[in-house]
Parts: sequence; structure tokens; C-alpha cells
Amino acid sequence: MDFFCVSSRIPLYRTSYIRKWISIEGKRFDLTDLPKARLFYLYDKQYYGIISVGTPPQKFNIHFDTGSSNFHLPSINCYTDNIHCSSLTRYNSSESHTYIEVGTFIGLHYAVGELTGYLSTDVVNIAGVNVQNQTFTEAVTRDLTFAFLSYDGILGMGYPEISTKGVPPIFTSMIDQGLVSAPVFSFYLNNYYYGSELILGGIDPLYSNTEFTYVNVSHKGYWQFPIDKIKMRHMIFCEDGCEAIAHTGFSGLSGPASEIEFINNEIDTLTRVGISHGGDIFVDCHEISELPNVTFFLNNKPFVLTAKDYINMKNTISYKFNSTDKYNITLCTSYFVNSKEYFGSSDIWILGIPFLNRFYSVFDMGNDRVGFAHHYYGIISVEIPQQRFNILFDTDASNFFVPFITCDSDNIACSSLTRYNSSESHTYIEVGTFIGLHYAVGELTGYLSTDVVNIAGVNVQNQTFTEAVTRDLTFAFLSYDGILGMGYPEISTKGVPPIFTSMIEQGLVSAPVFSFYLNRHKVDCRQISELPNVTFFLNNKPFVLTAKDYIHTRTLNSDKYNFTICKSPFVNSKEYFGSNDIWILGIPFLNRFYTVFDMGNDRGTKNGTTKCMSAFENLNFDDDSNCFEKHVSIFCVNRGTHRTDQFGIVKIAGVNVQNQTFTEAVTRDLTFAFLSYDGILGMGYPEISTKGVPPVFTSMIEQGLVSAPVFSFYLNNYYYGSELILGGINPLYSNTEFTYINVSHKGYWQFPIDKIKMRHMIFCEDGCEAIAHTGFSGLSGPASEIEFINNEIDSLRRVGISHGGDIFVSR
Repeated sequence: MDFFCVSSRIPLYRTSYIRKWISIEGKRFDLTDLPKARLFYLYDKQYYGIISVGTPPQKFNIHFDTGSSNFHLPSINCYTDNIHCSSLTRYNSSESHTYIEVGTFIGLHYAVGELTGYLSTDVVNIAGVNVQNQTFTEAVTRDLTFAFLSYDGILGMGYPEISTKGVPPIFTSMIDQGLVSAPVFSFYLNNYYYGSELILGGIDPLYSNTEFTYVNVSHKGYWQFPIDKIKMRHMIFCEDGCEAIAHTGFSGLSGPASEIEFINNEIDTLTRVGISHGGDIFVDCHEISELPNVTFFLNNKPFVLTAKDYINMKNTISYKFNSTDKYNITLCTSYFVNSKEYFGSSDIWILGIPFLNRFYSVFDMGNDRVGFAHHYYGIISVEIPQQRFNILFDTDASNFFVPFITCDSDNIACSSLTRYNSSESHTYIEVGTFIGLHYAVGELTGYLSTDVVNIAGVNVQNQTFTEAVTRDLTFAFLSYDGILGMGYPEISTKGVPPIFTSMIEQGLVSAPVFSFYLNRHKVDCRQISELPNVTFFLNNKPFVLTAKDYIHTRTLNSDKYNFTICKSPFVNSKEYFGSNDIWILGIPFLNRFYTVFDMGNDRGTKNGTTKCMSAFENLNFDDDSNCFEKHVSIFCVNRGTHRTDQFGIVKIAGVNVQNQTFTEAVTRDLTFAFLSYDGILGMGYPEISTKGVPPVFTSMIEQGLVSAPVFSFYLNNYYYGSELILGGINPLYSNTEFTYINVSHKGYWQFPIDKIKMRHMIFCEDGCEAIAHTGFSGLSGPASEIEFINNEIDSLRRVGISHGGDIFVSR
């Protein structure tokens, strides 16, 4: 059967929720030299990133603002009675040996308030890059409004023309000092705590599946550009063109008073439950799906904001019209505000975070232009005439649901979406059976209906699906309307035939096969050598993992074809171990370095040798050697998946350990059935032993069975040749001195790491903790740092498939 004869395709577009569901279409770019500053999302559309100033570095949470050009930090000299400074991290020039005094008085004016201070010069590190001799403001006084911000300072990304006192902006300095590959920066912003980025020197095509639409800067200073027109239903604003500013420092959308008033009146008029109060507009959160789109035309191309983009659904209040409960509603607020009130200009539009969240934006100083690109989802339609829905295609489910028009009016998780209306379809067939569906994101209830479903231009007749009437609140934060399961019929709730099963039965596909091309998080097996190293610094010495160390490569064979899959071993510590702030260095690290565990001195050691042992070499060691006492042969088990496990022969190096207490397992979880060994022998400290049972190695020490309270692992990737050495080390496995690190917490083999480096990015810059773990087949760390590492791997290679949180690639 020819599996490459494809009769229909459906394009998938990117949404930024759960990794295995992410899908976009991009192009190849080499992002090797692009510094990236991770941005973290706060309440009310605010973002900050982390930079450092001075030598040694002092770290600050900083807001990157395209609506200004100066950079300020609170000074250590900020008045002690000024609460707006005292609650923040403050810059102390006396602690930096690269500080240069300037002393010029300066006052800065922002939409949020004003501040005064004086100029100073120092080294500023942004995204791992040192900007030399950067002049900035040390703030001494700040308005009360600054006290409510969640960051320390503001770093302006505007043109030098609007910089107070003519101080060069930081990005201008980076260009002048040759620190970026191009005079371009771009923002990718989402609504999650991490995942947003400021990219210096270029763009990341993973964040867009369309070409950029560029508009020339019309007035250098702010990032100001022309708009062709703005449309809301039948109403046209700025019909003869107007001006706008892209402003990452503004959490709203603003324009001329009369036009903003019209837009907010439309929102109020359509829902019939809005309340104008204190200049704000409140609308019923449960009627958001009925609000109109607002479309901005740039270079004759439409950029559409839906109500989900321009309505603030996170800051809600409850309102009661009278003493009865009949008119209780939950109110959301409009992001549209009057430009004159906020910026003093009545004829310009300010496109803040609600717009920049919706579109990937690039700021090109070299060509004096701003660019925007779309990011979307997968689209299908239901009923005749058709109604379109944004749909997640999920291989972990088999049912299909869309929200129904009668979804509870007080259920915000339904109200913001496109909803199916059976009364408008002449192909609708009522079923009416009640159904409940359970997903990782939440649960929903509804009833079954049947209609025509159009997927990739193909009509699937008489398809039964779920009309969702109630959904958990967690669904409100997703970027799609429904979920279409691509799993087997066996897991379908109520036995409803999955859509793809229906397509097979109706002869709508040429083969019972579907495929995904998802280019989010991927590694090309053929180009592993181009991936970056990850360096762990232990006692100030570097221990380097290359991509060959940290990428698992596996060749899968079948009767019809062979293919190679590559996978990243980097995973989130919290998901695997319940701790989000510790690194677990498993087999990929311990394979790379000969490792000694010294219970006598409570220290672990790493040796930076490169192991060159061939699969055909047979090393023989003398049991009487003074260097080591006993050794256990260890075999590498390859089970055809991504995991490698090490296990020991039952009798420990020919030595009998007397009266050893252990566990006889009577019941075990099903997951143990997939392991290739019989049991697990712990080599940790007694402190973590359940029931206080002495570990085997502790018993060996106490019974005088080893010459020293030390054991070491030499691990390789071959079936044989690995060893556990009890009582010492084998110098044949190393040609360098050991680097020792003291155990910081007896229990696991836990020790401090100085820092971790990947290209320009530094993790755990102030130090962090790690555990050496021979029972773990991966490398794990804090969620945000693992996400960054996997994004870097993905960003460079663009040919893989993300599934189940892992990074897979076939060639």
C-alpha cells in the first residue's frame, strides 16, 4: 500500500498552550548567534526580563519598553522614606569595579509616572551579552504609581531621538559595539508566565507561519507607523489613514477620544449589560463571543483582534443591578482607552500588549520599519451552511466536541468561543444522549448530536460529536474552540466513531493513515553536531555535554522501513521528581564523566575524561589492585525506546553481605513490567532509606568488605564494559584529576553547581543544586530553564515532532 498518496490535507497553526499540541509552519533560519532574553508574564499584561549591571553583576527585573529610550534603575541612594524604591532591588555603584561616575541630574517621564535621579555608566548584561560603558539613570525619587509595578526598572527600546539628555539607548550601543548580527529585535509575547522572548539581532520563524507585513516608520523616535484604516463591523475609523505606535510598555489599546467612545459604546450596546464607570467600560464576560472584531489594516493587509484579544477577562468583578439575584453578572473590562488621557495626544493610536500578544512583532532599525506576522490554529467547519471552528487535533483522545450555543450563560469557559448552533443547520440530526468528557486540561459535559463535518475540504457525513454545555474554567484560557480526537475507537466515550474512522469507512481517504508535520521542538538527527553545548560548572571547572551526549538517537526497524528518531533528554524536574528548583543529572551526564561517590568525605567527584573505549576492547582488571577492590559488571539494556537503564548481577562482586535486610515485593505497578531488570539496589545515603533499613553499601562498609567507603561508576553506551567499582576507583578510566564537590544534603547525592551555560545564556547564575542519579535516564531542571534549552534545540533544527512533552525527530 502506498502511504504517500494523500488525498486531503489540513494546515495546522501554532497555539502556545501544551507542547505536544503546538504546531506551526516555519522556514529554516540559523539562530546560533541571536541573544534571547526570556520574558515573564505578570498580571494585567506586563512582562519583565532579567538583566544584570556592574561587576560583579547585580541582577534586576526589567521591563523592556518600545515606548521610551532611556534605561533606569532604582539607586541605593533612593531616599529611605521613599517606599517606591525601598521595596525593589537597588543598584549599588560602590559594589561595582566597572562603575564610572557621571552625576548629571535627569528627570524621566513615563505614562505610569515621573522620576528623578542622576546618570551613571557601567557594564550592562542583557541576554548573556555585555554592553560596555552603558550610561543609565540611577533613580532617587519615583512617583507613588511605581510602587505598584512588579519590576525594578524600565529599559527603553525606542530610537535615540527621544532619549532624554541624549543618552544612547542600550540597543543602539549593542549595534555600535557589534554585539548583534543585525539592527533588529523582535518580541514574541504570550499569556503564560514563561515562554515569551525578546530576540536581539533578528527573528525566530517558529513564532509565525506567515510572512511579515512591514510598515515604514513615519517618525523616528517612537516606533510610529501609518495605519490604512480600522474597521469594526460597518464602521470605518481613520478612513484617510492615521498614525499608530507599537508600545510594549502599554497594557491597553488607545486612540482618539471619539473613536474609542464609539468602540466602547458598541461593546456596551451589543451586550446590553455593560456599565460605564470611572471611565472604564464593563461588559458581561459571558457574552464576549457576540462582540465584534476590530480590524487594523496595515499595508492593505488585515490584522484582526477578536473580543478575546481586546477584553480583559482576568480582572473580573460581580455586579448586581438590584437586590434580587436575577441580574447578577460577572463583568470584564475593555482594553480600549482614550489616547489623550494616557499620552496627551488625541490623534494617534497606541497599540499595546493586546495587539502585540496577538501578532509576532519585529522592530527593524536598519530599514526603519515595523513588521507583524500572524499565528493561528487548525480550522474545520460543521453543518450546512458551514460554521468555522479553531480545533485542536489530539492523538490522546477519540471524541470530538465543540461548544454549543446554549452553553450555560454564566460559564465564561464557553462564552468567549465560537459556538455551534444546531437550529441553523439543515443537516443536523438530534441524538440527545448525555455525555461527559475528561481531558488533561479539564472536564466538560454536554450531549451528542450528528451533522456534516468538513475537515480539509472533505465532508464527513452523519458525524456524531459532543455539543459542550458546561466546561471547566481552565478551558477559558485556551486558544481554540474544541478538540478533535485522532485516537482509536476503543477509547471513544459512549462508543462514538472518531472522525478519522468515519473518513475511512466513507472512503474519504486513500489509506487508513494520517500524519502530522509539527515543527515545534525538534532536532535533526543529521545535524546534531550543530547543536549547542551545555556546560555545567562544578567548583569553577567546566563539564561540557555536547549534543552527542544529550541527544538520544534510536534506529527503529520494521518490515517496511527503517528510520532514526532523536530525542532530547531534558525534562521538567517538577513533573518527574516533584521539585522545580533542582537539577537531576542522570545517565547522559554520568555516561560522559567517570563518577566517584565518596561517603567517607561526603563528596562526589567528576572526571573530565573523554572515554575512547571501543565496543570490541576487553579490559581485564586485577582484584588485588590497590586502586580498587571489587567491581560489578554492568550491562546496557536497549529496549527499543528512548530510555537506557543500568543493572547489576545479583551477587555483588563475589562478596557476601551478611544479614542484609531488603524488601520482597508482593505487588508492583504495571510500569515495572516494562523494565529489563528484576530489582533496584539503592546506593544513596541511609538518611533516605524507608523504614531506616541500612543500604547494602553501608552494610559493606560496616562489615569491612570494602577498602574505603567509596564507590564509582564507569558507564558507557555499549552492551558490556560498564562497571560499578566498590571501595575505590579505577585509574584506567580517567586521565585527569578528579574535581570534588562536597555533598550539600546527605540523602541523595546532592551537590552545588556554580552555573550552567548554553551559548550566551546563563542558568542558575547564583548557584543551584543538583543530584547525581544513576536511576534516571534523562537530564532535568527547573521548568523555565528546561523550556529554554529545548526551545534552543528546536530553534536550530526544524524537522522534528513534539509528542507527549518529548522532542522526537525522524529523518
